Amino acid sequence: MVDFSFRRMMAGTGGTAELSRALIIGGMNGTSNTYAAKKYKLEKPLGTHAHSWVLAFKDDGNAFEAYSAVYPHMASFLADTFDFLKKGMVAAIEEIKKLRKEGYNQLILIRDDSGDLAERSKIARAMLDAAGLKDVKLIASNDLDEYQIQSLKRIQDARLEVWGVGTRAVTPEDSLGCVYKETFKIDPYGKVIPVIKLSGNVSKSTLPGPKWDIRLINEKNQYEADVLIHDSQLQESETRLNYTFYDPFYRDLHTMVKGVASKLLQVKVMEKGEIIYDGPLEETLKIRENTLKNLSMLHEGHKRLENPHTYRVGLSKTLFEMREKMILGNK
Repeated sequence: MVDFSFRRMMAGTGGTAELSRALIIGGMNGTSNTYAAKKYKLEKPLGTHAHSWVLAFKDDGNAFEAYSAVYPHMASFLADTFDFLKKGMVAAIEEIKKLRKEGYNQLILIRDDSGDLAERSKIARAMLDAAGLKDVKLIASNDLDEYQIQSLKRIQDARLEVWGVGTRAVTPEDSLGCVYKETFKIDPYGKVIPVIKLSGNVSKSTLPGPKWDIRLINEKNQYEADVLIHDSQLQESETRLNYTFYDPFYRDLHTMVKGVASKLLQVKVMEKGEIIYDGPLEETLKIRENTLKNLSMLHEGHKRLENPHTYRVGLSKTLFEMREKMILGNK
């Protein structure tokens, strides 16, 4: 079991080493926290690259090849960026075979971070064994805790041998689950290239490309809904007050939302190294004033503690269709 909690810690950078040390003392076999490993003279840190590494390349194969070129002696591959079994595993097996031919016989891990971990591990294990890679181990992550691990091992008979535990080890049970993901890159010629991270769980698939958030205001001067639009729609959003509104998680759900006014939520704060924003940045009372103003514009149904109305956030048709096209293109 490995400590994967560094990016989920709420202690700030000053306290991360201590939390990782506590997890090691509690029985974990290693940590991905390089600072903690150095400070407390632990064994070399363990971990894999991020999804952003794969998204920076054309596909899994190119990403794994580049990673192996830099870290051939400690290569491990995160294989679920697009399609774990059909793409990630295939590319990882091909790259591991190359490393073995070059004489790198150390332990290599292949990580799955989404979907049905138990069933996918059985298929992945069979693929590795058929390829003659019985010494390669499968590592799982994805909000694991002791109950899920016990179920995967004893009930679901998962073919997993290493467990990466992060969020549930260091954050409260009701903590907000947020992850920073790459959604586009800019090539050397300045062209914006949208990228997408896919998942068997639609809520973990990212929204590609640069985006803006438009907040629609209804005739009662209340916030009606937020619409995420693609960058290409920014100019038209200045006068547009109605959108075909697609649910980000349920593809078949869409409706028309209308407002009598709208506002752009993103505000440029800095340009060429200079702060240009004239709103409250550090003045606590002014920030509170802004917070109370925003809360006053929510319908009372959104603010009640029991059974509140869900505030609607959806995708514009342009952004929805872009995501669908990229999902189909990666299958």
